[in-house]
Amino acid sequence: MSKEPEDAPPLALEEVTFDQLGALIEELASQLGTVANRAEALDVKRDLQTVRAHSVTDEDVIDELERRSEAVLIRTLSGLKQFRRNYEYWERAIAEYALEKKGLSQRDVARYLGVAASTVNRWAQNPLEAQDARD
Repeated sequence: MSKEPEDAPPLALEEVTFDQLGALIEELASQLGTVANRAEALDVKRDLQTVRAHSVTDEDVIDELERRSEAVLIRTLSGLKQFRRNYEYWERAIAEYALEKKGLSQRDVARYLGVAASTVNRWAQNPLEAQDARD
């Protein structure tokens, strides 16, 4: 069952407006951009290229680069985990918005999202708990 991510803003589905939906998607895109920047790790790439270009064989230098590249990979994976949690939550919240506020059918929402109709049916039967945005 979906649970609201810790860093997600409170959701009171009754109060969600159409213009907020785009902002939610923009926030997810920004979060994914942050993950991409972590994965890019230009300083590590630059150092790896230098080591390769100069055929550096010093084990300490190579070990340090391995440690740094592993740290980049771990940060990237952690960022993807958080993105996935937020994405799943907001995907469901937006699907519930489409069902409740715009009157789309469960079948249509499932088709547009590319998920099974049973998934949307389960969401509709067990909606996210609305939280008062004023709390």
